[in-house]
Amino acid sequence: MPTMLITGGNRGLGLEFVEQYLSVGWHVVASCRVPDKAEALHALQERVGDRLEIEMLDVDDNKSVVVLANKLSGRAIDLLINNAGTIDKQAYGTAAYDDVDDPDPGTYDFDEWRRVMDTNLLGPISVTSAFVEHMARADKAILVMMGSGLSSIANTHHPGRYSYRTSKAALNMAMRGIAAWLKPKNITTVTISPGWTKTGLGGPNAINTVDISVQGMRKVIAGLCLEDAGRFINFDGDEIPW
Repeated sequence: MPTMLITGGNRGLGLEFVEQYLSVGWHVVASCRVPDKAEALHALQERVGDRLEIEMLDVDDNKSVVVLANKLSGRAIDLLINNAGTIDKQAYGTAAYDDVDDPDPGTYDFDEWRRVMDTNLLGPISVTSAFVEHMARADKAILVMMGSGLSSIANTHHPGRYSYRTSKAALNMAMRGIAAWLKPKNITTVTISPGWTKTGLGGPNAINTVDISVQGMRKVIAGLCLEDAGRFINFDGDEIPW
């Protein structure tokens, strides 16, 4: 039975990933910051039993990452999805795609910008580095960085959303280097964008539902091979320009 580990597995896209992979027979380790409050995960666990593990992990706290990595020591992880992420709500409004005009970077709270970078960039790198040996134990492991079309430099033609855009663009660069590092270990590393999806980050005006987005990403993941390492892919399988 293959095993998936996902960060931010208690809601939105993360929860949908958990539900869909459980539905096709996977073992899932769903991590989140406050497991005791993850009611949807506990309801799922009552149905599927020990095929779902609910674990504490705060991607902003490297100590908690190491604790979970040690707890899972010796286990093989076939799929690691770095899903946990955040936005600067002061600048964006309630969602990354809200029509909020914030062209002047001087209007940003720079401490908040640093927090966004910590969560969206350093968090996935911390998790990845802690679980390399777990992925190396699998026959064919896949590492997914949750990206965004908003990070595409080529597609950016208007100002604003700087903290989120820069955090995800930086993650793309980190992914490219990590992909080259992990390829000899038979680990395929990619960035996948979920598209504009109705989540807390995507907002209510998004065009995709979480089930459609995750179905698309699962199809992309299922078709990956080692030669795909380092790609930036949309949930529908299209390549996204850097």
